[in-house]
Amino acid sequence: ISAYVEGSSYNKAIALYNGTKHAINIADYALGIQRNGEGDFVNYWQLPDDVLQAGDTYIIVSSSCDEGSALRQYADAFIPSLETSPLNFNGNDAIALYHNRILSDVVGRVGSVENWGKDITLYRSPATLGPTTEYNELQWQQAPKDDFAQLRSHTMQGVTDTPTLV
Repeated sequence: ISAYVEGSSYNKAIALYNGTKHAINIADYALGIQRNGEGDFVNYWQLPDDVLQAGDTYIIVSSSCDEGSALRQYADAFIPSLETSPLNFNGNDAIALYHNRILSDVVGRVGSVENWGKDITLYRSPATLGPTTEYNELQWQQAPKDDFAQLRSHTMQGVTDTPTLV
């Protein structure tokens, strides 16, 4: 997970970055959400059968995103923002990335009702060299609400041979 957008209204998005030397079929991945810091991750959304090239970013946007929002132009995929959507978050819901049904990466404080991500955009630090199953706020750079400028420009200070997304 290279970016998290908890913007105004339904301007919600998650960006995934391929920091490997290999193309990756993203159909092996799914997003999930932990609601209000309680229970397991739920509302899984399987990514489409598509290939993400090395060094590229894939941006998933809520289908209820404001029609006039600049966020729409970044979308590689829109997913429904129903109550059952992993993009129906509000600042205290952790988001998980699963690879072949195994937890791979997390943004947000699992098991906490604290508003760690309300009305902000988070960009993963380039120094983070891979996915992590425990949220560490030091791995993220905070930007204002509705900031989309860096969604496509994620980089990593190193490239990994492990074929997995961040």
